Amino acid sequence: MKNLKRCFSPLSKYQVNQFQTFEKEFRKWNEHINLVSRKDILHFESHHLMHSLSISKIFDFPKNTTVIDLGTGGGLPGIPLAVLYPKTHFFLVESIRKKIDVVRELTHLLELNNVTPIHARIETIEKQADYMISRWVGSVKDIITLIQIKGQITFTNQSKSGLWLWKGGNLKEELHQLKDTEIYELNKNFKHPFYSTKKIVHIPKKSIIAYANQKKR
Repeated sequence: MKNLKRCFSPLSKYQVNQFQTFEKEFRKWNEHINLVSRKDILHFESHHLMHSLSISKIFDFPKNTTVIDLGTGGGLPGIPLAVLYPKTHFFLVESIRKKIDVVRELTHLLELNNVTPIHARIETIEKQADYMISRWVGSVKDIITLIQIKGQITFTNQSKSGLWLWKGGNLKEELHQLKDTEIYELNKNFKHPFYSTKKIVHIPKKSIIAYANQKKR
């Protein structure tokens, strides 16, 4: 946890203990359920834990706001962010039951009162949120289709409301037709080779609505 504590300070002793417990238990679960690849679990701190928290270098989720984590898998990035932002409420959505069961166990173990696990497909959820986050590998336009055309998720007027996505590589085609999108290069904050092509993408509420309306015509 040395790199974590160095990159994300100040962290309370309680938070550090939560992160340590999360990594330990996540590794145990990963031996039975494929939450992340066997190769990737060897670099859990840098490739998953720190990557989940990397958005905090760009944006801080305000207190008393709501965040939906789409396709959370075993709780990434939602659980680490819930530890970092204990006054923000996170709804962790996953369609695979055995994975959301792991999320429930980890949430209970870490005593995260600001997390609600939801077993559902995202397009079946009717909910308003301040922000949506995801490390899902699906395309940006597919995500917007799920939440705005097939689904019933709406966004509030909170500052920087909209989608915050963890992406990599060339995003020119993915972001085509999406106006006012902001791309943040993570290699400016982290020197580890893993982050050389990693990005955080923000798609504001107005751009999501405009693209969805265009697709409906």
